[in-house]
Parts: sequence; structure tokens; C-alpha cells
Amino acid sequence: MTIAEATGSETVTFTLTDSNNNAITLDATFTIVDTTDPTMDVAASDSTVECDGTSDPSQPLQLG
Repeated sequence: MTIAEATGSETVTFTLTDSNNNAITLDATFTIVDTTDPTMDVAASDSTVECDGTSDPSQPLQLG
């Protein structure tokens, strides 16, 4: 799941038990909304990338 997919509602059940073993169960619904527009911290610019033939994703991408 990505951050963008983490919106919506989810119900969580809490069970509370005291020292005499008396218990109650309570539900709470948490709603996550995304109302903040995205921002860009770095200005977009053109780049040239060398295609070295490697398919190893552990190698860092070298931007020129």
C-alpha cells in the first residue's frame, strides 16, 4: 500500500478488561482524508540518462 492508497475509514475494536476480569468492548472509526495538494521541492529539469544494460535495481540511478 502506498501513502496515496491509505485514505478511507477503518473501524478498530478496543476491549478493556479490569483486574476483576470485567470487560467492555468499544468501537472507534478512524477516517483518513487527503486534502493537501502535492508540492514539488526541486524544480523540474531535463536530464540525460545512460542506458548501461544493467537490470539490477539495487544499483543507484545516475542522472546526468
